[in-house]
Amino acid sequence: LRELRQAGHDPEPAHVQTEGEFIAALDRDAWEAVIVHSAMPHPTLSALVKEIRQRRLDIPVIAVTPRLDTTEVVYALRAGATHCVARFELWRVPDIVQAEIAEAVARRAVRMGEQASQSAENRYRELIGRIPALTYVARADANRSTTAVSTQAEAMTGFAPGEWMADPEFWPKRIQTQD
Repeated sequence: LRELRQAGHDPEPAHVQTEGEFIAALDRDAWEAVIVHSAMPHPTLSALVKEIRQRRLDIPVIAVTPRLDTTEVVYALRAGATHCVARFELWRVPDIVQAEIAEAVARRAVRMGEQASQSAENRYRELIGRIPALTYVARADANRSTTAVSTQAEAMTGFAPGEWMADPEFWPKRIQTQD
């Protein structure tokens, strides 16, 4: 904590001793990062990460180990820690916390963008489905490949949207050269 405060952070620590206390603290407060003192073997680290992931929290878990040997680092990372630091290198914690939080924020922004895109796509498809006309979207390629077809296609043409989508040349094959 001293290193975080010296770096200008204002941590609000929650010291917990048991898994139950940790779960209660997760449910009670909003978290930006979790720093776990972990000695190998330490199944509690895996349990804590599991609790964080079950709550769909995208927060960094930084494991502090007694020493930084390969076995301890591999164990901590396999258990789900996003970073591992030795107890004698605590001066690195502020930079690690800042970098890990920035990465978590970036991941959340990407997820929010993906969710917004999916929501817009769903709204678009619903709107197209309500239009009382056959609506389709085609690429500007040589075959004018169909990328979307409204549900009205079957009632108006006798062909299901799935049939249209299965064959990139479905519509061009059906157009008469005289048309």
